[in-house]
Amino acid sequence: VLSVMGGCEVDLSDAELADDHVVLRVVSIMGGAQVHVPPGMNVHVSEFAFMGGNTIDVHRAAPGAPGPTLHLKLFALMGGNDVKRGPKLTRAERKALKERGRERLEP
Repeated sequence: VLSVMGGCEVDLSDAELADDHVVLRVVSIMGGAQVHVPPGMNVHVSEFAFMGGNTIDVHRAAPGAPGPTLHLKLFALMGGNDVKRGPKLTRAERKALKERGRERLEP
């Protein structure tokens, strides 16, 4: 996946990998990419960022969990990549989560 001076989203939450080890390279140059991985999938991430950043929010699957492994290789140059577990939420779902968080914080 290549993102130059723009952005892209890759939603793998319903993906079925054809091999035991699959490599996905994500390169962002003055842009950004969002990658959503399925819950329960083994994910290994290697990253590099120069004048940018990568946000990785994938909690580890159980050690030795069955199934294929997704190897993500992230590169960001004056840009950024986000990796999250689970499907991309709709605007309404994000708003509902935000409201629930506010309700918990109010006395």
